[in-house]
Amino acid sequence: IPAEGFYERKHFFFLREAKLMMLAGLWDEWKNPIGGVLRSYTIITTAPSELVGRVHDRMPVIIGRADWAKWLGEEEATEEQLKALLKPYPAELMGVSPPFGAKPKQDAPKENSQLQLLRHLTHQCHSPQNWKMLTCPTQRS
Repeated sequence: IPAEGFYERKHFFFLREAKLMMLAGLWDEWKNPIGGVLRSYTIITTAPSELVGRVHDRMPVIIGRADWAKWLGEEEATEEQLKALLKPYPAELMGVSPPFGAKPKQDAPKENSQLQLLRHLTHQCHSPQNWKMLTCPTQRS
């Protein structure tokens, strides 16, 4: 699952040397009992790295660039080789921006105001206490 980064408790985690990360995920396609085909996916999580562990007890599995072909099935890999990829990403290769409302650190990515607003609203949509306050496409009050 391609992503620019991920949020944990209002902190945005990203890769220092890349604009895009690949999160390990699984997907399935199944027949809906009331008709049609549904596609669904999940993001696989693992224990946190030292960096993420400061704010949360888990993190998404990030697949390093060298292992994308293995994870996607484009290159042969054993079950053991795939399981070995399900580990915390090295903390020294990641950065974190401060929580919303805090003064940005030097290593935080530069963002325009529209992207900041989008990230803020996305966070708000996933906060249950705000579901009735906001109209979010994935949540209904």
